[in-house]
Amino acid sequence: MPGGVAEKEIAAYMLPQRIGDIILSKRRAFFDSIASVWDERFYHVTKEQKNLDRHCALYDIKKGHKILDIGCGTGVMFGRFKKLAGKRGRVIGIDFSSAMIKHARNKHKNDKKNFICADAHCLPFESKTFDRVICFSCFPHLSDKKKAIKEAARVLKSKGMLVISHLCSSRKIAAIHKCAGTAVAKDFLPPKTDFLLTIKDIGMQLLEFKDEKGLYLVKIRKP
Repeated sequence: MPGGVAEKEIAAYMLPQRIGDIILSKRRAFFDSIASVWDERFYHVTKEQKNLDRHCALYDIKKGHKILDIGCGTGVMFGRFKKLAGKRGRVIGIDFSSAMIKHARNKHKNDKKNFICADAHCLPFESKTFDRVICFSCFPHLSDKKKAIKEAARVLKSKGMLVISHLCSSRKIAAIHKCAGTAVAKDFLPPKTDFLLTIKDIGMQLLEFKDEKGLYLVKIRKP
């Protein structure tokens, strides 16, 4: 019957979206569950703090810059970004985990309003707002990386830069996530070719790509 066929077609069309929603829900629940121990588990030691300080130099943040910290987690990088941007600058952190945002607000009580629970695939900001969009230690967990890059491009000012970075290589990240559990087991960092294909469609420029021991770095500039 025509009605039955239509229903089957709709169901088939909706299936990928439903699967995506389930994966997103599991991923969000995973990060909600570890928010309270995030800093202690990954960033409490002096060595890691020094690594983060050195890492900040990669972002080329200037005084007065407006910065969007995507996947800000508990606000690990917030203080560093704020110091670099200075009094005339501003830093906004977003994360899809409400528990992560809660911990970030508790850590940075004077900047509570600067932490927002939001989706990187649909940013709640006007176009051409930020000088830097930074994805530190979060890009593997974005379900639609191409869409996230396009959204980052939209909110960037002309000559603004999207920076994606990790403190280790893509190979090590894949191994870590595989051991972490099913929610993030398939979360990966893309190869250079993926970025080249994506930015070609939106007219952005790849400035730098590194994937080596102790560093994964992508810098993309908006014309």
